[in-house]
Amino acid sequence: MEQLNSKNVITSFHQKDKPLIDTFYISLSEDEKLQLLDAILTDKIVSKDVAIYQMTLDKLKKDVVEKFAPYVRDTSKIVYYCPSKNQYKARVPKALIVEDNPAPQCAVSELQMWDKLHKYLFGDIENTTLEALYVKWLAERKADADISSKTYDRNVNTWDKYYKGNPITTIPLSKLTAKKIFDFYKSFTSGRSISRAELGNIKGIINMIYDYAVVNDIVSSNIAKTVSTKSLKCKIVNNKDKVYTPEEREKLFTYLQSLPQNVYTLGIMLMFCLDVRIGELKALRWTDYNENKGQIYIHNQIVDRKDENGKWCQLELDYTKSGEDGDRWLPVSKTARNILSQLKLLSGNSEFILTNQAGTTVKTNKFNEYLKKYCEACGVRYLSSHKIRFYAVTEQAKAGMDLLTIQHNSGHRCKSTTLHYMRNASNEAVADERWEKVFG
Repeated sequence: MEQLNSKNVITSFHQKDKPLIDTFYISLSEDEKLQLLDAILTDKIVSKDVAIYQMTLDKLKKDVVEKFAPYVRDTSKIVYYCPSKNQYKARVPKALIVEDNPAPQCAVSELQMWDKLHKYLFGDIENTTLEALYVKWLAERKADADISSKTYDRNVNTWDKYYKGNPITTIPLSKLTAKKIFDFYKSFTSGRSISRAELGNIKGIINMIYDYAVVNDIVSSNIAKTVSTKSLKCKIVNNKDKVYTPEEREKLFTYLQSLPQNVYTLGIMLMFCLDVRIGELKALRWTDYNENKGQIYIHNQIVDRKDENGKWCQLELDYTKSGEDGDRWLPVSKTARNILSQLKLLSGNSEFILTNQAGTTVKTNKFNEYLKKYCEACGVRYLSSHKIRFYAVTEQAKAGMDLLTIQHNSGHRCKSTTLHYMRNASNEAVADERWEKVFG
């Protein structure tokens, strides 16, 4: 807060400005309030209200002037007094006018005029709600290439199921307290009706919206992150069996090897021989495979996205989900080498290892459809391709591989992933008999 003195403040203000002044005072930090109190006690300012008025006016002016600066010659004339109508007026440049939303033109006081301009340009910050921010946050996520369509859809579904229509979404963020957020969470966990993971999805939405609000200077901190839910009781869910077993892998392999080979039979077996995400598997090119060294390079991914018409399409990204932490060389077992040799014959001149009849890489939904079909045919319970990755991590651990090696092979970014494994600084392929035991 700038130092205040009698020279840079006025002596009075319009009575209708009082609510704005009071709201601004509430938003001050404790240090700023102490500085203000000190200025009052030492007679450096006329009064507390006058000081807060000046601070409010300066803050609004600063933000608005920065917006206007590229479009006006003289920023000192943005707001001006009109004696004939006893009003303060403003002219908003055409470049800043929002379609179907007329700009404010007049107000009863100078502060009111600057406040109207600020709200027009930046939104009504004091009365902004989760509901209003959700729309803007969601639009930003939709435009983000790093956010998959499935993640986007999951965010929408979580909002529609738990937030939409709930009173908490219409409370201004300035009045939304940690207690209200906690009670909101508690309303869903009553009777252990949801799992801890589902609670995490609910918390994730409000946390991300608050993060959006912080980055866009709507609030100064994310109050949602201060709310602990450790005391809430959730449904106990046992996910230990939601992973393929070595016996199921063997049974599925036996069945697949009895069929005429195609990109799906071979692709499924190849994924069971590597520790990769489905998007990484789809993106593999023959140039990534070093047959002489018996290694394969994981460094990009092909993800499913919805275009502007809502149609699913495939998008190749030149990085993995974990960014540079996901770049890694993996050993190729004897079984995997044999599978790759067969895929080479099928792929023809295609650059991709997994190539369908159209000459393009396979699609995730089609891959899972075939996986389900083959599992049902041989009496193996179906789990999605993502659970093959769970198999890879689990079996490496059971085979005695150290945690850092598993973290490296999995391409995980942080220790919270894969049982808090620590990041391996090296990205060299780690090949030994244990890898052969798991994936051979």
